[in-house]
Amino acid sequence: MNRYMGIDYGEKRIGISISDPLKIIASDYSVIKNETLDQVIEEIHKIIEDQKIERIIIGLPINMNNSEGFQSKIVREFALNLKKFEKKIIFVDERESSKKAEQVMKELKIDKKKIRYTSDAKAASVILQDYLDYSI
Repeated sequence: MNRYMGIDYGEKRIGISISDPLKIIASDYSVIKNETLDQVIEEIHKIIEDQKIERIIIGLPINMNNSEGFQSKIVREFALNLKKFEKKIIFVDERESSKKAEQVMKELKIDKKKIRYTSDAKAASVILQDYLDYSI
């Protein structure tokens, strides 16, 4: 069975989450250091192949007035590089995903230093879980 991948794109780190095969639950998968575009695309491609990804869900930063700003343009340009993998790409509003992720981690009493690094994968899980919950 195939899975969905969630992506929380950031200039320094990219959070990755993966759904279960039934596409019910999103789980943190990894954080990719955003050093070069080629390196990031290669790592994402490996995950797509290894995890049998059929759909990519990308968090899109939307302004509070529902407009798209500069950061949305950067995310959309990044997504163009994933088109070559011939997977359906869906953008979802990521407003508050990082805050939700950090809140969950605080409730779980995760160390503050670990939160900083792992919150990107958790944010990707929030993005993907929102899509899974509301796409049916």
